[in-house]
Amino acid sequence: MNTYVDDRLPSEAFIRLPEVSSLTGMKRSTIYARIKAGKFPPPCKLTERASAWRVGEIRKWMVDPLGWTPSRDVEGPRP
Repeated sequence: MNTYVDDRLPSEAFIRLPEVSSLTGMKRSTIYARIKAGKFPPPCKLTERASAWRVGEIRKWMVDPLGWTPSRDVEGPRP
């Protein structure tokens, strides 16, 4: 299932790193480097050891990767 084109998946749903990597074509290291630079949506912490991305934020980034800016409600990376 490609979550970008599958409108049945709500924007509030979460996807994990392997699917984000598959959708964007970027490897883990590139994703996290772009997060650090403020150029990619940060993941949300689901549990102490699990993080995931909001589908809606990934969709917004995919529409305009160079012009994407963080939403106010996006949770940033935690130290």
